[in-house]
Amino acid sequence: IFSSSSCHHNHHHQHQLLQPQKMKKNSSSSDESLTEAKDSTLSSHGVNGFLSLFADSIHNFTDGLTIAAAYARSTSAGISTTIAIFLHEIPHEMGDYAVLIKAGFTHPQVLKCQFLTAGAAFCGTFLGLLLQSSGNYFLLKAFKLILPFSAGGFIYLALASIVPEVMREKRCKSQAAIQFLVFTSGILLMTVLE
Repeated sequence: IFSSSSCHHNHHHQHQLLQPQKMKKNSSSSDESLTEAKDSTLSSHGVNGFLSLFADSIHNFTDGLTIAAAYARSTSAGISTTIAIFLHEIPHEMGDYAVLIKAGFTHPQVLKCQFLTAGAAFCGTFLGLLLQSSGNYFLLKAFKLILPFSAGGFIYLALASIVPEVMREKRCKSQAAIQFLVFTSGILLMTVLE
């Protein structure tokens, strides 16, 4: 979760050295192959960027549904869920920012795209509120399942992905203690707000 340069530097760099191509009599064909290689790299990065935006939109939409479901349960559940989603979105959006920059987007383009994908959360919340006020028995039953599924998703990600990653890291005792305190304080915050 946290990394500290005061403990150990467990960060590896991978560098690719470009090997000069052997000179050929027909230099235009080698120029064309280099251009094709650049184009394929740029297009794959562009695809990764747009896939990231699509996935982020879906993620934010479901966050909005979750917020609406939590407020339908109770105001305190809505407030604690909103805080939890907001806090988990901070590192998530920072990661998305880095992915989009690496994909070739400019800083202003990234900010615009992130703002647009954040709008999906409002759409999800609006749809959730419509579902809740519909009065349809089956829609209301389905709507009540959103909160347990979302909670299960968070628990699964924490236990299946984040905790094992933290356990594999070699870190000093002070860093492990900080991680434990942050994790525990998050659980306590959700308990207090509930």
